[in-house]
Amino acid sequence: MNWKYRNDTKRVIIYHNEIWRPDEERETLYPVPSSLGLTCTQEGSSPDPVLFHDDVQIGAGEEKIITLDAPTNSPNVALTLLCMTPDAGFECRFNHLSNKAIPIDTRGFSQVLSWELCSRIILRNITGIDGYISVTAIEVIS
Repeated sequence: MNWKYRNDTKRVIIYHNEIWRPDEERETLYPVPSSLGLTCTQEGSSPDPVLFHDDVQIGAGEEKIITLDAPTNSPNVALTLLCMTPDAGFECRFNHLSNKAIPIDTRGFSQVLSWELCSRIILRNITGIDGYISVTAIEVIS
C-alpha cells in the first residue's frame, strides 16, 4: 500500500520531483519528511531497505557467492564489505568470475552501485586462514 499526503498549506510543496499544490493530495511509494508540512492521510507500508547483511565465513582458498534481491524502489545499492579477520584477505568480483577482482582487507570497500552492477557478489578468501567478511547491501533512495 502506498503513502498519501495532502497539502493543507497555501504554498506549493516540492519533494523528489513530486509537486503538491495547495489542497492537493498525492500518492508516494515512500514516506516523506514531516518537515515539509504535508498531512499524511494514509500510511503505507515500506519495504525493508536491507537487501543483505551477514558476516560470511569463508575458509582458506574458498569462494562464496551472494545473490542480492532486486531493490524495490531504487536501482541503487550501498554496498559495504569489511574483512573481520585481521590476518585474512579477500577479493571480490561482481556478477562474473572473469570480472576484475577488488582486494578486500581491513580497510574494506564501501560504494553506492547500481544493482545491475553488483547483483551477484563473488567473494574469495585469498589467504591460508579461515576468515569472516561482513557484507551489507542497503537500497538507497535518493
